Amino acid sequence: MEGKDPATGYFLPGNKFWAQSSTFGRKPTFENPEQLRAAAVEYFEWVTENPLIEEKLFSYEGQVARADTGRMHAMTIGGLCLFLDISVDTWRRYRSLPEFEHDCQWVESVIFTQKFTGAAAGLLNAAIVARELGLADKKDHTSSDGTMTPKPSVALSNLTDKELAQLERLTDKATNPAGVGEAD
Repeated sequence: MEGKDPATGYFLPGNKFWAQSSTFGRKPTFENPEQLRAAAVEYFEWVTENPLIEEKLFSYEGQVARADTGRMHAMTIGGLCLFLDISVDTWRRYRSLPEFEHDCQWVESVIFTQKFTGAAAGLLNAAIVARELGLADKKDHTSSDGTMTPKPSVALSNLTDKELAQLERLTDKATNPAGVGEAD
């Protein structure tokens, strides 16, 4: 082959073997939005037809029996991508293309709704689904000074009346730079 070293099989410097290809990169998995939507619907049907199997033990009159029960299988973008044999980055690229945007939003809405209603009905773990959907309650765990260190508690009941009056004057002085209410 031209452009290769016959002894080593390596390409020689300056070869342009790559230019012989008429196309570059992998052919897109979906050439139009309808193909993507149809494949997503296949995923939705697969999820519905293939629930997660949970083995349960039942006891009746001293007899123990086992039974398999179907549990709702949560739809995810990651699961869809595995089913479609594409990466999540490829999904994002399809989503960014104007001609695919509407169908990608529809797919994401179906997935969101399935998880949300499954969690609301108790068929899926609500805490996990809430985090996945960005619905988790957010709590600020920082103190007013921006640190994670809580202020020490003060037991004012251990102070005498004179000490409380002095503390009040000192607090006023510390919080009022003009000196109003200065301690004597």
